[in-house]
Amino acid sequence: MSKYLLIVILLVITSCSQNNIDKLHSSGQKSQTSTSNAKNITGELDINAAFRMVFGSYNNVKNMSEWKANKEFLDKYDIEETPLAIDEDSLLYVKPLAIESFKENNIDKKIIITISSPYSDFEDCHACGVVIGGMLFSKANNEWKLDIDQRYITIDGEFGHINEEYELVKIGDMHYGILLYPAYSGSGFNYKNLILITQVNNELKKVLELDKSSNNEGEADGRTRKLYSYDSKYAFIPKQGSEYYDLVIVQRGKLSLKKKNSMVIKQR
Repeated sequence: MSKYLLIVILLVITSCSQNNIDKLHSSGQKSQTSTSNAKNITGELDINAAFRMVFGSYNNVKNMSEWKANKEFLDKYDIEETPLAIDEDSLLYVKPLAIESFKENNIDKKIIITISSPYSDFEDCHACGVVIGGMLFSKANNEWKLDIDQRYITIDGEFGHINEEYELVKIGDMHYGILLYPAYSGSGFNYKNLILITQVNNELKKVLELDKSSNNEGEADGRTRKLYSYDSKYAFIPKQGSEYYDLVIVQRGKLSLKKKNSMVIKQR
């Protein structure tokens, strides 16, 4: 099979749509949990201290804490019909996925991304992903203040897990986000997505989701089922007159003889 080069360039303004950019500048949204009376953390902020502050305890051996869903949470995020079968008073087990430090407007901040599941071993439901949540802290006078406690951002992953690959990225002169790369497989196919989580006013939100890579190596036979495989590289590029950067993604890979070289540029 001849090899061709597939190049796809997606020009995306941070959240993949102007509507989401407008939300970054809007006001009036509230975080899931009020933190105005939260006790601050003095000195070093690590997973242990953060989880004890937010969830009340932390099991260092199992690397997890626990929390309960309530009616307000379920009504807001409408997740009762998902394969996770979370209902009122469900006990959820929560683990850290990522912790990163950055500076915004000369203020030290830390973001922690969490995963939650009603299954303590995170494996009992093969059709399930995990609930992705997060916390955002800021530092002043050697004390860490909890700014956002967001138990739900999205649900992603498979077999009770999510790919642990992640990256802290600068998405503006004074803005940062976390890139996650959820991966999936089945019937000879392998996929990987790219999702961007960042602060939107008083919440942590998934503002971007794109296809990162895919292949059919387990299904292709070279005859009736041609092999395809591609992966992506990206860059956040400063944009004149905007506090947020453009995201440029280049996808390269193999095409069958029935396909032609292609280049697509999209502005959203």
